[in-house]
Amino acid sequence: TDTGIVWLLQIPKMWLHIACLMLFVASVSSQVVIAPSEQNCLLDSSAGCFYAREPQYMIVAPKKIRPNQVYQVFTSIFRMDYGQDYVAVYVTIVKGAIEYAGTVLRFDRPSSRIMQLQMPSNAPDGKYRLRVEGRIDENDSGNIWQNETDIDFNTKQASLFIQMSRPLYRQGQRVHFRIVPILPNMMPKYGSMIIYIDDPTGIPVRRWQGLQTNAGGLVSQSFDLSDQPNFGTWNIRVDAFGHIYKHPFQVEDFWEPRFDVNVSVPSYVMETPDATVMGVVLVNQTSGRPCVGNASITAFFRPRELIWNQTRGWEKPYRDARGSISGVPMDLPQYKPVRDVPVKDYYMYFAYEYRFIQYFEGRIDFQWKLDELIAIAKRGQEPGSLVDSEFVFFVNVTDWYSGLNRTGWAGTIIFNSKLKLEWVGDRIRTFKPSSIMRFQVAVAKYDGTPADVGGTITVTDFITDSSGTQQRLTGPQTRTPIRGIAEFEYTLSSTTQSILLTATYNDPRPAYSGSNTIYTDPRFQVGTTASITLHAWKYYSPTNSYITIMTSTDQPQVNEYMIFHVKTSYFVPRIYYQVVSQSNVLIGDQMEMNSRQKTFAIALSRDMVPNARLIVYFIRQPEEVVMDVLNFFVNGTRQNQVTLGINRGKDFSRDTIEFNAEADPGSYVAFSGMVLDLYSRGLSDGITENKLIDELMTYDATTNSSYKYLWRVSETEYEYKFFHGPDYGIDANTSFTNAGLIVLTDARVPRLFNEQFCRVNQNAFPCFTGTEGECFTAEQRCDKKLDCKNDGADEWGCEYNDTTEIHNPAMDRVSRVMRFYDNSSWAWQEIFVKPDGRVDFRVDVPKYPLSWVINGLSVSRDLGLGIMQRPVRYDAARYMYIQVEHPRYIVRGEQIGVRVTVFNYWFDDDYLEVLVTMHGGPNYLFVTVGNMGYVTSYTPPTHTGDHQTIVFLEPGESKDIYMPIVPDQDLVMGDLKFHVSATCFMEKDEYYGTMTVRPDGVMNYYHTPYLIDLIRFGSIQIPQYEIPVSEQFRKLEVRENLYVPQSPKAVNSLFGDVVTPGFFEII
Repeated sequence: TDTGIVWLLQIPKMWLHIACLMLFVASVSSQVVIAPSEQNCLLDSSAGCFYAREPQYMIVAPKKIRPNQVYQVFTSIFRMDYGQDYVAVYVTIVKGAIEYAGTVLRFDRPSSRIMQLQMPSNAPDGKYRLRVEGRIDENDSGNIWQNETDIDFNTKQASLFIQMSRPLYRQGQRVHFRIVPILPNMMPKYGSMIIYIDDPTGIPVRRWQGLQTNAGGLVSQSFDLSDQPNFGTWNIRVDAFGHIYKHPFQVEDFWEPRFDVNVSVPSYVMETPDATVMGVVLVNQTSGRPCVGNASITAFFRPRELIWNQTRGWEKPYRDARGSISGVPMDLPQYKPVRDVPVKDYYMYFAYEYRFIQYFEGRIDFQWKLDELIAIAKRGQEPGSLVDSEFVFFVNVTDWYSGLNRTGWAGTIIFNSKLKLEWVGDRIRTFKPSSIMRFQVAVAKYDGTPADVGGTITVTDFITDSSGTQQRLTGPQTRTPIRGIAEFEYTLSSTTQSILLTATYNDPRPAYSGSNTIYTDPRFQVGTTASITLHAWKYYSPTNSYITIMTSTDQPQVNEYMIFHVKTSYFVPRIYYQVVSQSNVLIGDQMEMNSRQKTFAIALSRDMVPNARLIVYFIRQPEEVVMDVLNFFVNGTRQNQVTLGINRGKDFSRDTIEFNAEADPGSYVAFSGMVLDLYSRGLSDGITENKLIDELMTYDATTNSSYKYLWRVSETEYEYKFFHGPDYGIDANTSFTNAGLIVLTDARVPRLFNEQFCRVNQNAFPCFTGTEGECFTAEQRCDKKLDCKNDGADEWGCEYNDTTEIHNPAMDRVSRVMRFYDNSSWAWQEIFVKPDGRVDFRVDVPKYPLSWVINGLSVSRDLGLGIMQRPVRYDAARYMYIQVEHPRYIVRGEQIGVRVTVFNYWFDDDYLEVLVTMHGGPNYLFVTVGNMGYVTSYTPPTHTGDHQTIVFLEPGESKDIYMPIVPDQDLVMGDLKFHVSATCFMEKDEYYGTMTVRPDGVMNYYHTPYLIDLIRFGSIQIPQYEIPVSEQFRKLEVRENLYVPQSPKAVNSLFGDVVTPGFFEII
């Protein structure tokens, strides 16, 4: 045989190729007699490969592709079987019979390399396949091996953030919006797009075609809403980069009232014995001045959905009507969810308590204690806790000045006072023997905020070794949570088979005490936090071969190094590793090992943001793939820091303020503002960090990432806390799948022993034990029951909701007021940053004393998208200002009382002295008011020049000053312009107003036709035009008025015939 081998090596190269091909065909033909389960071993790695021989190749590729992506594939050639000079590896992406991307690479020795494929930017949606081929000659079509599999395709190649000038609009307002396109690595994406504005019916009412991003990388547009638009949810639809993006916004029917009723209560209140729902009602006129009158407050109890269904609450009006009305047939009402009952009908469905307020001046403070709320709830047939119930406070106000009534309302949800423990990450996990297992426990309130009461978390372990012996690994571990999270770690032995961890919380809060019997209620017992358990099962390897990867870098950052430590269960000559992020292999290489353990570093780039994973593996001879995965969060959302300062010192009148913005030099910054009332109720017009992270994670092929916990900071603000995540798989096959990768190889990728039995024979899923009889069905998955008793595999990777109760959003639990629709375009600004990294510019601010929240973002060509970590709050209240109200149109000779409302918000003194001046003008006179306010209506005494008055205002007080004026007799028609100023030692405020004067008289709309015959007569006199106008328009004791003097106009229409349309020219 040795001689035969030597002779084979001496034959010409062409005959060598033929011989190799014949050997390959012979080997394929010999597989016909092999059992069906092993028939496709080399082509289908998912079936497992049981041949005891060394593998030839292994290709690791992302499971997901997108247009315009540089698709990177990690290719390893383990050996050269046929004595050839090289192996040519072909990798192609095909759909049907069309090849969309392809590349070829020559391997002249066993090695590992990254192969790149460029997907076209216009790749259509469809079913794509990844095909790999190995050839001994680039020009020959014969393959020494080949493989192919399906890959997922997503049309989204860029993210579009659509930002609105405010979240709520009403009819007639202008809508500003901007579009920020970015790539998955947060760099700007330039190109054209088509923008549609869809009304609630889905009909496009506005379109912009072929819009290009500006030099800053944004698209900014605006449009006006009509006076009667379709009300509801509108959408901004963008067709860009081969994908459709949508962003909703609300257009509501709201007309400016005479006065507003603003009801404010906490969105959530914890159910404790001393809990009190406190609320504030602010009633102001349109000028901002407080109203005076009386009011009523009604507290409605809106029950949980369970109580609503048990009591059949939707039938209550029917039952009440049947008891009071006889002989009237009525139909039984259909089911209606409790959240669909409109507020105006609450009195028919829900229990309530009524209170009357005899007098108020601008503000009403109210409160309901817990025992009072429980009394209302019992009338609503709530037998126990108020948790998940809602109380709606309905306020009806009567304004004594106008005699009008107006209502407002707001709701509060009661949540549990207990604390809850949660594992950060899955509660069903896997582990590798002889490794360190790290985990975290969060203690939080039921509103999502971290527990701030102290206390300790204790974790106890209960392990089972390979012999079935149950014991404790160590004693209980106790930690004090830091910002609501405690971290633990266990060092596992080589014989550990399963782990059961139990976490408990020691609540340090003192017990509630008081004379009221409510303090003895069992639901208010402190220290009854429910414990939680975690199940972990040993990672499966048929030969008990393992590799583990850990890191000593706790907070990975872009442009920094991350240190990794790899350890194998026995010495291997080399290992292979890849860094995968956003459905792509970014880094891949093989590393020689000098011992069982090695430390190395990898530089982190912005392409790894926000989540990346390191995959390490080696090939255990003859053919088993042994691997591990480490998921980690890469903080790169704060590379381009955006800050905003507000300078009020350059304009002491506070008509303008100065924005001091800082960002990357040369970047493009954009700002937007919204009312604090909307922001505090869960609405935001900015790009928050958690939303940015969620969007960037959509590019990943798997939902498995680093462990994260989302804290609720406020009604609007949320914050992620990230921790490194271990391998999500139970075997090598599921590890590659959960890492978002596909493997094409002739090596054996291990799977559980019972995988084939459960899926094929029982159409089920395997438990982690590997026993053939232990399987679970799809119905048993994520049902919150451990059907796999030993390992809990049926609850592996499941996400649960804490409660089934669905509440309306915060904005749907409050009535509308005018300030919700205030114009925020004053903060809608865009500008380039100067080379020093700073830009200062001045903006006009509104007069109304509102608190605003200003968000900002920046787009840089070098650092990409940057956002403000926290919005800036700006209080627009001035020390002193005036609001002037007057009509827009008046009639000649009409007396006008210009109402000037003066406000004082200077709280550092006892009072403020304000001089209010109505400056004289050429076309109006001042009406002199006599004693006791007496004024002659027809011929009032007037004077010219300035008219002044002094007003004394206490802090927070406002007063109305009326300035009566009348147009000059010579002003028959035109504009009357006047000037009002208010001056104090703090500042000065001015107002310039314009009123249009119309002639007196009433338009006569009578139609008088006259036939004109220009055929018989060359000219004609129309008698209706012969109107003798006498000098005296009044005949005493005969008729009061003969005509209206100086009437404005008359309209003539000329028609060609009695039935034909008229001429277009109006004479």
